[in-house]
Amino acid sequence: MKRPATDDDNHTAEEAVAAPAKPLKFRNYKPKTAELKELRVEKPDLSVIENEVEEAAKQVLQKSQEQNEGALQLAPKKLNWDLKRDVEKKLEKLEAKTKKAIIELIRGEEAGGEMLAQAVSSASRAEQARDEESD
Repeated sequence: MKRPATDDDNHTAEEAVAAPAKPLKFRNYKPKTAELKELRVEKPDLSVIENEVEEAAKQVLQKSQEQNEGALQLAPKKLNWDLKRDVEKKLEKLEAKTKKAIIELIRGEEAGGEMLAQAVSSASRAEQARDEESD
């Protein structure tokens, strides 16, 4: 079924024909009439366009560098801090076992004074080295 035509429908169609949304611009077409020649757009200078593109690219690069600098500040100073944290518990257990073994060596060897001194000195050196590594 067709809808009967109303005045509103005719009015909107006339407005669309009378007032185009965008004005005509001829970039590549060379009009022949004098009226249309006024709407012709001259070709832009490429150096101007290149300069505008370069400036826009520089601005984008500066913004991205500023964002990257903020991300770098979030990174930890020491990259292996989590590894040290995880190994620390295991090292404490190992250190306790080492001390027990040293005490057993001290008690077990009455005559071997030299071996006792070596065990104590090696344990103290190992503890110092471990302390230096954790700093």
